[in-house]
Amino acid sequence: MKVYKARAPMRIGLFGGGTDVSPYAEAHGGKVLNGTINLFVRCMLRSGPHPGVTIRSLDLEQVSKMVSGREWDGTLSLPQAVLDAVADASLAPGAPIGPIGDDPSRTGGR
Repeated sequence: MKVYKARAPMRIGLFGGGTDVSPYAEAHGGKVLNGTINLFVRCMLRSGPHPGVTIRSLDLEQVSKMVSGREWDGTLSLPQAVLDAVADASLAPGAPIGPIGDDPSRTGGR
């Protein structure tokens, strides 16, 4: 079984958040100031015995499962959107994905 792990520093948006995202940025330009902090978000992807993709958030105690194509059963909308955006990438059947963050639960870091 292959296991893929990733780690990224958490960031704090000091001002301008969202002004660098389409369509606002194309119409008005955008300036953002972010800083990273010494806390991290980790994610693990591994193959499993069941078909489909399952996202588990341990701190929120929530699970989202891919029902078919880009249809999800669950409320983890951010990781679901990321996987929808890379839907052409070949995820192994039965791939469970688990984001884990150093930030306190429900603080908006994920």
